[in-house]
Amino acid sequence: MKKLLLCTLLNLLTFFTYAQTANEALGDDIVQYGTDGSGDPMYYNPAGSSITTGDYNVLIGDAAGNNLYSGSNNTMLGTLSGANQTTASKNIFIGAYAGFSNVYGTDNTFIGTEAGYSNTGTDNTFVGTEAGENNTTGADNVFIGEEAGYGNTTGRDNVFIGEDAGYYNTTADDNTFVGSIAGRNNMTGFRNTFLGAEAGYHNTTGYRNTFVGDSTGVDVGVGRLNTFVGQAAGAATEHADYNTFIGAHAGGDNNRTNNTDDANRNTYVGVFTGFSNREGQDNVGMGAFANYRDPSEFDIINITGRFGAYTTTTTRDRTTFIGAQAFPNNNDVVVVGYQSRADGAYGIAIGSQSRAQNNTSVALGRNVTVAQNNTMALGGDTTDNRYSVGIGTTAANQNASLELADTDKGFLINRLTTAERVALETAAANGLPLDAGEQGLMVYDTDLDALFTWDGAAWNTSGANTDNQELDLTDNTLSISGGIETVDLSAYLDNEDEQDLTSATLTGTDLAIAIENGASVTVDLAPILSALETENTTQQTQLDSQAALISDLTTRIEELEACACGGTLGVANPNGNTNRGQKAILYQNIPNPFNGTTSIKYFVPYKHNQAAIVFSNTSGQVIDNVAIKNLGEQELYFNSESLSAGMYYYTLYVDGQKIDTKKMLIE
Repeated sequence: MKKLLLCTLLNLLTFFTYAQTANEALGDDIVQYGTDGSGDPMYYNPAGSSITTGDYNVLIGDAAGNNLYSGSNNTMLGTLSGANQTTASKNIFIGAYAGFSNVYGTDNTFIGTEAGYSNTGTDNTFVGTEAGENNTTGADNVFIGEEAGYGNTTGRDNVFIGEDAGYYNTTADDNTFVGSIAGRNNMTGFRNTFLGAEAGYHNTTGYRNTFVGDSTGVDVGVGRLNTFVGQAAGAATEHADYNTFIGAHAGGDNNRTNNTDDANRNTYVGVFTGFSNREGQDNVGMGAFANYRDPSEFDIINITGRFGAYTTTTTRDRTTFIGAQAFPNNNDVVVVGYQSRADGAYGIAIGSQSRAQNNTSVALGRNVTVAQNNTMALGGDTTDNRYSVGIGTTAANQNASLELADTDKGFLINRLTTAERVALETAAANGLPLDAGEQGLMVYDTDLDALFTWDGAAWNTSGANTDNQELDLTDNTLSISGGIETVDLSAYLDNEDEQDLTSATLTGTDLAIAIENGASVTVDLAPILSALETENTTQQTQLDSQAALISDLTTRIEELEACACGGTLGVANPNGNTNRGQKAILYQNIPNPFNGTTSIKYFVPYKHNQAAIVFSNTSGQVIDNVAIKNLGEQELYFNSESLSAGMYYYTLYVDGQKIDTKKMLIE
């Protein structure tokens, strides 16, 4: 007892010996605190008993500011608060052992038992039991909550609010964790923002993440640059980067398998959106329950815990799906609309409950299902989901599937050569021959300059050999453009009553003319039409004959030119003869026109394997196909006894290649 009194007296003498200004100290004289290494009791001096030159300090509590010597402007309230502080200034410690080992850290505020217990850093604010307890040199931190920032040592510019928030943070900087155990395991990750209970719980080294919501990003460990908003959003993600999930459980199962090189760059917006996609990348989803599983299999009641209950792995890449319960069931698909889905790769389904069922299929419209590959459907096949499509109009005719209303454009259909058109008969685009199912199919034949329609069994043409002649009435004379015959209508008109013609209608060869205030008159135009038809036929025959002659002369000139080359282009045949060259030649038939038999000469070099001459009518219908067995200079005789008079064509094919086509006229 005497020893204690002596120590107290000596301390008081020491306390009043040094210069001090405006210090207030209130606390027991001596406090025993544990033992030293030898087992002897350890004693602390009374509150502020060690102050020598320090000014403006307020020390309240047993041994508060025990070792403070020269520090100034400190406020310490609580047993042993700031007990080992020596030269630090401008600190506020409230609570037992608050700032206990703070030696020279300044501008700190610690409130709570053992808050900032080991701190030597500056500009920190710790509020809560053991908040920032192990902070040493970390500065500019704000920890609020029991054990918030407990393990922080040198981390700077962090804000942790909530029980155990940022508990294991050691050296990481610029983090904001708000919520019970938010960012609890973060150690070196920086510039993260976690708001919500367990938000970013397992984050260790991940950085620049933003998690908002209960259990949001709870499993993220090393992921970076992710944004998760909503309860359990991105809960299972550990390694994935560059993801944005907004909505409760959005992307909840993303990266569940913890692969380090997948599940990146996804954007999901909506409750449970993209929940079951685990390893897919580069996806965009929006809408409640827009997911990667059949909506009928999705039961929210069975989604338990923060991770959910799915156990199967789903991997979908490069998908875009928008709409409640939209279901992208393959890679590289686009799905838009309530319960719309795409099952085939590269499919597109747009419209409520639309479905692209096969690869590269497109379904557009409400409740439209496309079950064929490489097929697009606009509208369905029922009365309530079919469409009338208008181009160039906003009010398409409801009785038309398609109305084209532009006045400065036309309708351009498929243009094929005769060979291409004929080839469709045996192998169309689907690899099958045309049949009754394609009845009405139309193409334009560029060789014959005619429009052809498939009638279910054969091609029919329209528009060939038509003329554009028009009727013309001048005074009392009626004529046809391009014709030489006229009809004088004077006998049918009463020129004295000054009546005018009001209309004219042609039916067959009868022309009905309506006269102002009078009865109609019918005129027989047979003489004119008959004469014109005869004249046209004669002129066409002359033109065809001249064309044949020109073709024959052209061929002969080519032969003469070949001979003039000195035979250098000749090719010997097996008999030792020399032909005119290596180019196949088809000659004009002689005679032409003909009735009966005509001769067709041709030349096919011996280097070729197959050749044939194909005969067809003006409709493109093949009437005969003659295989050529003898090569070289040959002659073919063609008989017309089974054919009607008219124009026909014959074409030489060599080794499957079209060489030339000639016209022949049967009288």
